[in-house]
Amino acid sequence: MRAVEEAPGRVGELDLGVPLARVAKSTGLGREQVAKAAAVVLYADTAAALIAAAGEGPGRFHHALTRAKQARQEAEGAAALLAELTAAGRTVLDEDSGRVRNRLADLEQKPVLPMT
Repeated sequence: MRAVEEAPGRVGELDLGVPLARVAKSTGLGREQVAKAAAVVLYADTAAALIAAAGEGPGRFHHALTRAKQARQEAEGAAALLAELTAAGRTVLDEDSGRVRNRLADLEQKPVLPMT
């Protein structure tokens, strides 16, 4: 397997905290090439969605592109907020436990009694 073909497979090491320089050295590629490979892997689903939307016409493509940009901005904002909260020593939960939704569902099903 050539280094260029190997790079996308090795990009997962970046998620594990392996420095970019080490991944570049182990693949024999430059840092820029590894960074580009990481971007391709990271946005592969987005690229596939854009390609599919392009086949449905320019309006559909523009809409998919706008949604992809918004999703990327939201992800960047969430990452920045996570870094800020972590730096401030706050505990950040990774996912919603669903308790809020359950409580709201309970309210919908139970009659509200007047307070006396």
